[in-house]
Amino acid sequence: MVFGRWLKPVKLNYKRLGLLLLAILLVVSSWVGIAATRSGLEVRSFQKEGMPLLYLAPQGASEVPGVLVAHGFAGSKQLMLGYGHVLAHAGYAVMLWDFDGHGTNGTRLQRYELQQNLDVALQALLEQPRVDPSRLALLGHSMGSGIVMNAGIRERDRFAATVAVSPTGANVTPQTPRNLQLQAGSGEGRFVSNAERLLAQAGGENTNLVTGQGRELVVVPDVERHHHFV
Repeated sequence: MVFGRWLKPVKLNYKRLGLLLLAILLVVSSWVGIAATRSGLEVRSFQKEGMPLLYLAPQGASEVPGVLVAHGFAGSKQLMLGYGHVLAHAGYAVMLWDFDGHGTNGTRLQRYELQQNLDVALQALLEQPRVDPSRLALLGHSMGSGIVMNAGIRERDRFAATVAVSPTGANVTPQTPRNLQLQAGSGEGRFVSNAERLLAQAGGENTNLVTGQGRELVVVPDVERHHHFV
């Protein structure tokens, strides 16, 4: 009986120790993965006008093109980090942010002010010394796709290209925005339809990037929409 009373707690402690070690291993592996992903990049988190931003750029580079990356409804800048890392490693300076009411942005969500959030992010991007202000582009997902398309329409001469992922809607034309690429997953039925409608409205497929009339629809195979990207 004496031994029985001691054996059970010892076994339980070993189990807890094993779970703790596993948790530590997973955390360390995660940090190693993040460090590897960000190797060679300048990474800075900061705020402008109370809005949380994340800046990624190749270390030591200068006069690089800049990209604004906008997340979707119920999303955050963290959910768009995959785009940010790929673009930064490809030689772009990238600015991500949390729209009002999203992620770490505690400002109350007001949909009609989301364009102002993008304007703040744009100003923050232009203030980075490594960025070439004459070479800028936009990328947005879902809700963010509408925001970036509207920005590209409003300031056609500022943005050289706009990428709309799981696109919603905007008053695109054959001239605005410049060089529009639409992306949707093959399992995103409604967004594929939206993309096809937008492509037709924008004048159809066009490879003329020089004049800014480039138009393309990319349907990504075997990709479905996740609820947190609504």
